[in-house]
Order: sequence, then C-alpha cells, then structure tokens
Amino acid sequence: MTKTAAKSTCWKDRRTYPRRHVVLKGRLRGGGGEQDCVLLDLSASGAMVRLSDPAPSPAHVAVSTEHFGELAGRVVWQMHNVVGLRFADRPQEVARTVAAAAPHLRLAS
Repeated sequence: MTKTAAKSTCWKDRRTYPRRHVVLKGRLRGGGGEQDCVLLDLSASGAMVRLSDPAPSPAHVAVSTEHFGELAGRVVWQMHNVVGLRFADRPQEVARTVAAAAPHLRLAS
C-alpha cells in the first residue's frame, strides 16, 4: 500500500456537523481591525474563511455576510491566509440564524 493510500484509509472526518461548500463575500472583525474575507465552507459549528490579509488573526472574531448577518466565534487554526472558525453560539442557534436569513444555505444541526 502506498503512503497516500494508507493515509486516506486511516484518516477519518471527525466533524459533527456536515459542511456546505460556499463562496460568500464577507467581513472578518476582531482585535480592533476588520478585513474582507470569503467564506469557503460553512457548518452549524464553524466555517473556513479566506482572508484578504494573511497576517495572524486575533483569537476572538466575528464574521459577517449580507446573507445571514454576523456570527461570533474564535479562530481555531490558521494556514497562511485561510482560517478555521468555531462559532460561539450553539450549533442549533447558528443553523436557525442562517436558515431564517438565507434558506438556501440550510445547515444540519
């Protein structure tokens, strides 16, 4: 078995909530600053976001889009100009917020 095959059979997606691949323009606010961003995927518990500035992001942030407003959270990982966010609200609340504002983005909770 090749290394790649071994990795793919050993790796398991441990996400509790399924991700929806999206491309949504938004703003990331935190640490006294704000910058443009693009949400790349979204779930009831978090999001993957590409930032306009690859500088280190503050731990506590809020991401907003015209589609569902603002969601507070924290940065749980960063690689160059892409960050992973975990939302502060309960997943059920996030799913309701997103569904009410943007039904086409319905999230499982």
